[in-house]
Amino acid sequence: KQRRAGFHNEWMRHLKLEQLEERRLLAVDGFPTAMIDNTHSFDLDDGFLTDPSVGTPSEIAVALLESSPEIFGVDAITPGSVTVADEYTTPHNGVSHVYLNQMYNGLDVRNAVVNVGIGADGSVINASASLVNGLDDSNVDPPAPDLGAVAVLESLVDAFDWSMSSPVVVINAGNDLAQTTILSAHEIALEPITAHLEYVPVGGSVELAWRLNVQTVDTSHWFDASVSAVDGDVLDVADWMSQAQYDVYAMPTESPSSAART
Repeated sequence: KQRRAGFHNEWMRHLKLEQLEERRLLAVDGFPTAMIDNTHSFDLDDGFLTDPSVGTPSEIAVALLESSPEIFGVDAITPGSVTVADEYTTPHNGVSHVYLNQMYNGLDVRNAVVNVGIGADGSVINASASLVNGLDDSNVDPPAPDLGAVAVLESLVDAFDWSMSSPVVVINAGNDLAQTTILSAHEIALEPITAHLEYVPVGGSVELAWRLNVQTVDTSHWFDASVSAVDGDVLDVADWMSQAQYDVYAMPTESPSSAART
């Protein structure tokens, strides 16, 4: 207990919290956002989630999910149902941050993510998750879209009311499970468009969809869209180039609480 208390005090001593400026989500007006209502979060106010343990940060994070899925609002987390999307360690306090993505039938589930903070001694400090419950792919056929990448791009063009007179050109059609495809549509996109299969949360379950990244020719937008591989409906759209306003503070100001905005 003394060791854990000492680690807790050392971690808190190095912890710095800053109030961030208000930001608007990158949702696009007039289009849906695939939200997951099953969201759970735990931090130091709830106590350490686990005792110190041995293993890599990603192994510890996955082990927490597999051993205690109920605290994240799901019945089970089976091997292969999550994948490590990113992982890094903060040098000054040794805390590792692991980011996981939920998988179904071998593909990513959009917006279904887990974040886990792990102390230098292997204790889980905090965790948050937005997961789709009830996904069981043990008896599911491999993903087979009713609509191809070209067809769903044309559906996206119609949804945005873009003008396109030339046909979409397939530069490369991958043979991986996600059927990663590179498309050219020079009238609407500044760069070739990457499309791949994923699942999107819809009504408590998931729907097979194509995910497309479109950087518009006017350079004003970079759309990250999911379009149904079943009927071509747009299920989710984000714009990575949405306009935003930020507060700026001149050096050597460290935080908004230290000085007035420049």
